[in-house]
Amino acid sequence: MVVAAVVGMSLHAGAAHGSAPPLRSAQCAPGPPGTFFATTRLGVIDLYLFGARGAHVRFFECIGSRAVELGRRTAPPDDQFTRMAAATTWRCGRLVRRFAATATRPDGSVVRGFHAIRTRSCAQRFDLDVPRRLEPGSLARVRISDRWDVGEVRFSLCIARPGQRAGCRPVVLRRGTRLALRTFRVTARGRWGVEVRARGPEVHVVRLDLLFTPNGYREVIRYRGRDVRVREPDGIHLTIAGAEIAAREVVKAIHATGG
Repeated sequence: MVVAAVVGMSLHAGAAHGSAPPLRSAQCAPGPPGTFFATTRLGVIDLYLFGARGAHVRFFECIGSRAVELGRRTAPPDDQFTRMAAATTWRCGRLVRRFAATATRPDGSVVRGFHAIRTRSCAQRFDLDVPRRLEPGSLARVRISDRWDVGEVRFSLCIARPGQRAGCRPVVLRRGTRLALRTFRVTARGRWGVEVRARGPEVHVVRLDLLFTPNGYREVIRYRGRDVRVREPDGIHLTIAGAEIAAREVVKAIHATGG
């Protein structure tokens, strides 16, 4: 996993002086420009579809090849926009977000739209409050607050004793929770390190070796029902056909993880 954000403080110990089911990807096909918008405010994303004229609007998030329904809204026929406020929240592991909306108007015509936005990273998401000075043997109280005020996030609280590596423990803020309180015992004099580490976008490994060398070295593999020569005569480099297969598998993995 990639560590995307570290919020750190130091403590000196010393003397007293101191979801929904997947739908068809066609829901996420690009629509006419200017019909659909996604906007952000702190921690949340609002969605707007123009021209539904009182029809039921279905809002989706497009994650890879899937369209996950977020909800349905209906606005009065005289309203130009149908809005889904706070349709979803910002996420540390998915910064580029893609959304779509569809509606069938009373006259049978269909209005739809697609829009992508980028939200903030978790680099400045958390506030960390730690006592600056404590006596050895004291209990240090750590206060971690979510600036986005949305919760629904997992991170690590990492504490380093003087001269040692940090040890981390998981912390989970449930949806709608913005505050976590933790404690630890100050057992030695010196400077202690206290950090919040939030996970960023995951690093996914595509195991092409399982495809090209399932039971040892292969010059020819079985792929989609046919035999394909995937190695050049030097036995190292991929043929054009082999490179095309590798690229296809990598792209498929990217789409499956929301990329």
